[in-house]
Amino acid sequence: MKFGPLPVAEALGTVLAHREQLPDATLAKGHILMASDLQDLVAAGYATVTVARLEDGDIDEDTAATILARSLIGDAPGLRLSIAAT
Repeated sequence: MKFGPLPVAEALGTVLAHREQLPDATLAKGHILMASDLQDLVAAGYATVTVARLEDGDIDEDTAATILARSLIGDAPGLRLSIAAT
C-alpha cells in the first residue's frame, strides 16, 4: 500500500485517508474517490489529498480488521463480531 499526498487529478480510485469537508458534503475517511468527488474537491480549492493506493495483494483496512477479529474471537463466549468501518 502506498500512502501519502497525491494531486487531486491523479486520485481517481484511491482511498481517502482523512475526512475532507466540502462546502455541501463531507467525504469520509475510507471513501473510494470517484470522478465526481475529484470535481468537487477541485471546486473547493483542493490541489492534493492524502490517500492510500492499494497494490496487488493488498487488502483494505476494514477487510483486514474483520479477518483479524474473526481469528481472535474464535469460539469465545460473550464476544460478537460486528462490521468493521474506518
